[in-house]
Amino acid sequence: DLNPVLGSLKEELTPNIVSAYTQEDKIYMLPARFSVPFFLSCDDPERYATLDALVEYSEENECVMLPNFSYSDYFQMLYYNYPPKLVTETGEVNREEITKFLELLKRMCESEGALESAHWPATYLKGLNSSSVFAKGQIDLAFVNLLGGFSLGTYPSAIEMRGGQMVPNGDLFFPNTLFAINNLSSKPKLAASFLQFAFSYDIQERYVGSSGFPIHEKALDELAELDMSNYCLYDGEITLQDAGKEENAKMIEYVRTVRTPFTVDASIWDIVWEAAAGYLNGKSGISESVESIVNRIQIYLYEQ
Repeated sequence: DLNPVLGSLKEELTPNIVSAYTQEDKIYMLPARFSVPFFLSCDDPERYATLDALVEYSEENECVMLPNFSYSDYFQMLYYNYPPKLVTETGEVNREEITKFLELLKRMCESEGALESAHWPATYLKGLNSSSVFAKGQIDLAFVNLLGGFSLGTYPSAIEMRGGQMVPNGDLFFPNTLFAINNLSSKPKLAASFLQFAFSYDIQERYVGSSGFPIHEKALDELAELDMSNYCLYDGEITLQDAGKEENAKMIEYVRTVRTPFTVDASIWDIVWEAAAGYLNGKSGISESVESIVNRIQIYLYEQ
């Protein structure tokens, strides 16, 4: 029985994250690290509050985001920030929602001049930093995925330079490292020991690159005290100062409130992206692409 282990850890871990992955006091899956999505903008948040609004905003202004993104980059950014409801509450594949998402995705790619092949070495989920180009006015909007305490970086400085803002995407978070343990495990004590080890302060407080925010409260407290304001970034044109304690404290205060996890079933992701890629590069029409997604997802759901 793993429930006592979770009970003993609840006071140490970020409660919102834990509650998002528990149901009826049974452990199904817990994130050890997570990232948080934001919009970096100098415009009215209503302009990108929905995917429809974002596409219209892009079409009206032409290329409001970082140039040279690929089809797959835009698919990733839009799928994660405006997740389509692919399956209805009755378990049927939502043909209308899929059609709408693909059409809006294509319009966005066309208005932003998306490329068929990748250009940037770092993708959205890896935290591609756009503070410098935003500060210089080369873009007006960016999807920002913060991967941990050090990832706030020069964004506050860029925002001050442009008079912009960072708007959180609701209370959404992306689990970066997930631990799932079957409650029918034949070795519950070993599983419990692993959870205690993985969620312990000694492990959670370690800086492990871009793996995400820790879920241990004490580790978050320490990140809230972080002061990097003595560090600056100079790219040959402008100088951006790194985040100070005040900015980091505000970020961690928000991080503690997120409670809605967003994960992607790899099989569903592959099905949708394969059809979307064919539609975006003109190899298939909208009807053909939608039917492919609907049929393949329906078969996949029946097999589960």
